[in-house]
Amino acid sequence: MLTSKKTFGIINSITSGFGGTLGSIGIIIGFGHIGQAVLCQLIMNSQFQGSACRIAVFAPNYEQLMGWLSHECREMLKHYDITFFPYDGRSTQLYDYLEDNVATLNYVAICAGNETANLGIGQRLQQFLYQHH
Repeated sequence: MLTSKKTFGIINSITSGFGGTLGSIGIIIGFGHIGQAVLCQLIMNSQFQGSACRIAVFAPNYEQLMGWLSHECREMLKHYDITFFPYDGRSTQLYDYLEDNVATLNYVAICAGNETANLGIGQRLQQFLYQHH
């Protein structure tokens, strides 16, 4: 069940852990302060010998928001499999990506910026993943 009393985001793990298996995929929707903090945590949590992870960030304005991260965490961005998509959490491109990667998806963070958007995106994603997982 997805619920939240905080306006800055919902973080919902759809299986236990992240990065412990080869090919794990994490998705971050939104890339403000919370989305960037989640990215750094996912990278730290995925640093186990033999593990590999891919992280997809969906945020239409990610380029305008990642100034600090691109300078202070340049090596992280260079050495880890992080892909940025300029699409919203309600976009067709997100659902196409989910459909193609649902078998290895094990972490979703919704950080769209406000509680209403987070809950709406989360409920639709939960329905989609339930039907396709």
